[in-house]
Amino acid sequence: MTYLKTFVYAKCKEYLRKPLWDRFLYLADTRDSIPWCTVGDFNVITDTDEKMGGNPYNMRKSMDFIATIEACGLTDLGFNRPRFTWSNQRGINFRIWKRLDRAMANDQWLQNMPQTTITHLSSVGSDHCPLLMEMNTRVDTHIKYFRFLNCWTDQPSFEEIRIRVGTSS
Repeated sequence: MTYLKTFVYAKCKEYLRKPLWDRFLYLADTRDSIPWCTVGDFNVITDTDEKMGGNPYNMRKSMDFIATIEACGLTDLGFNRPRFTWSNQRGINFRIWKRLDRAMANDQWLQNMPQTTITHLSSVGSDHCPLLMEMNTRVDTHIKYFRFLNCWTDQPSFEEIRIRVGTSS
């Protein structure tokens, strides 16, 4: 199966991320039938719930990213705990937490690998948590039923078995 995975390290400054969003739009437009998943540090949040501590977040900073996600048909894959993936690692009174790292996929990816999961692992030696991505292709659950063929009923051994089964009940 052919699929596309992109790994991202986005710039910290909002205006420097614009070329990345343009590249995403290009990829979505030219490869719309290929399963696509993108994973990484996007350096932006999509909801005020993805930030804790510090000054209130201005969602205007996220509008280009949110519009790009929607235009590309990407869906956030969610995550298993912990909630935030980045911390400024300052003292407890000045600490800021954000979910800057994520994985997203298009509909084709979700159809082929619906069991894809993301786990935020503990950060060790970094201000970011590593992401563990586990992928499983869709298992075809089509049940193949036994088909009885009448051509075997003419055989003497079949008649003998049928008689034995019929007499034992």
